[in-house]
Amino acid sequence: MLVPGTPNNSAPDVVTLRWKRPTSDGGSPILGYIIEHRRTGSPHWVRASAQLIQATELSLSGLEPGWRYQFRVTAQNIVGQSDCSELSDPLTVTLQRAAIAPPRFVQELYDTTAIENEKIEFRVSVAGSPAPQIGWYKDGFEIFSSRRTKIITEADLSILVIHQAALTDEGEFKCTATNRAGHAVTICSLSIDAYPKIRLPRQYEEGLIVEADEVIRLKVGVAGQPTPIVEWSHNGELIENGGRYEIETNDKNSSLRIANAQRSDRGEYNLRAFNKLGEDYAYFLVTVTAKPEPPSKVQISIGLSKAITLSWSAPEDDGGCKIGNYIVEYYRVGWDVWLKATTCRQLTTTLSGLFEGSQYRFRVKAENPYGLSEPSEESDTLFIPDPKRGINSATQIPEPAPPEDEPTPQAIPRKRRDVSHSPTREAEHIKKVKAFTPETYSRDEIVREMSYGTRDEDFFQPKQSTEAPPKPPAVVITEPAPTPKQEPTPPQSPKPQRPQSFPSPLKAMEKFSKEASPLFSRPSPSPSDNQLSPQPISQPTSPSDGAKSPTMHNSSEFMLVLYNEPEAKNNTRKIHFIKFISSSKQM
Repeated sequence: MLVPGTPNNSAPDVVTLRWKRPTSDGGSPILGYIIEHRRTGSPHWVRASAQLIQATELSLSGLEPGWRYQFRVTAQNIVGQSDCSELSDPLTVTLQRAAIAPPRFVQELYDTTAIENEKIEFRVSVAGSPAPQIGWYKDGFEIFSSRRTKIITEADLSILVIHQAALTDEGEFKCTATNRAGHAVTICSLSIDAYPKIRLPRQYEEGLIVEADEVIRLKVGVAGQPTPIVEWSHNGELIENGGRYEIETNDKNSSLRIANAQRSDRGEYNLRAFNKLGEDYAYFLVTVTAKPEPPSKVQISIGLSKAITLSWSAPEDDGGCKIGNYIVEYYRVGWDVWLKATTCRQLTTTLSGLFEGSQYRFRVKAENPYGLSEPSEESDTLFIPDPKRGINSATQIPEPAPPEDEPTPQAIPRKRRDVSHSPTREAEHIKKVKAFTPETYSRDEIVREMSYGTRDEDFFQPKQSTEAPPKPPAVVITEPAPTPKQEPTPPQSPKPQRPQSFPSPLKAMEKFSKEASPLFSRPSPSPSDNQLSPQPISQPTSPSDGAKSPTMHNSSEFMLVLYNEPEAKNNTRKIHFIKFISSSKQM
């Protein structure tokens, strides 16, 4: 329905038109209205405004006085235009002028506080003639209708709606009203309160790994209005700002700095952010890696075949990483040094090759990728008896030799080979022990040596040195020889001996062949025996011996020559066996 207003005496060319909104908008919001007028009797309609009229009221000017005019209005949406409204009653424009008034806000804006994600509405009511144009602004920028904001203006009422308010909506809002008579403004301030929110970085979700003695830096995002208060706690205990801990919090994030990370700093870290609206929580894990703690004390159990089994318990703290190896060390009493025995991955190992008549102690170190632990508590002292030497207690143990050439006790191999993948694994170096290799002599060399003296004079004569001459070797007869007939022997002058030389084995044999064995007495050999025996080998005579050169008996005898320790080391053997074959008769 179109109702033309009454012309004012002060403005005869101004007409105010008012109409009502259609009962149905056709399923789409109305974009505006088109106002048209014509003179009575004229078939031509003239559009009053080139733009769509948003309000349901229009002050129309520029009409010629004395003419009768009719008016009509058309609504338009996104689909198209509606049918024209009914024609207004004819209106005669007189010389009277319509009233003009500047805009003024009947209902102004006021400061508002809203909560995040809630709906906000700003309402104003304005008066003025002609009807003023309404505009909305935020921080100096004009606001238009969008998905999140909407402007509704009807007659003298205008509403600004903001859906899902955000913290970025905080600021200054302004509404303006303008017509040709003047301009009016109303201003308010919008504040947004928000519940506290903690935003953890993505890498925190799977936990953090930090090495010992490093600096731990933890930083999380924090939002909320008013700015929330943030509390840090570790394993349920509140962290105070000071010492190794430094906490900084602002309106966007909160950070925690821990100097010189220790194993005790590992665990769960909790955050609590709160303000007047509520609170929020978050937590994450931090792992501090280091070398493991020492294993438990080594326990010893003695098994068969002179083997011992060592066992221990894993460290209470593995350093935040799986134990890769256990390094077993042994200490032989008297050496004052710890040596490596073996490396294993289990909590038990078996050792063999320990020296009899010695005392041992053992300890274990744990190894992970970050280093070796301190040694475990030493085991009880283990004594290995030596029945052969009569050492059955620790008080009878002689002073051990230095461990230069001592072999390392060997671990009994297991069926499964233990291979360590630890980056700090050490290769095992075991020094090989030289085996004694006996020298062999042919029968001819032995006969030649018995007949003409030693094969090599240097073999029995030690090198010249400043040390005292070694004692002559002791001779032991392992099988008694038959007692020959004693013949008178003329006295002989003593023959001067060369210094630092040993007596010839042949002469030593002659001496013992003439003496009766105290163990056994055997009759003289029969003629038939002598015939089966090999012929005696004549001996060269010397000027001092004359023609009476003694010969060897035709009986099998063994002589054991024992050398003292220095001589045995120089000749690389301790015992030499020499077999002598001689005739039972003298030449």
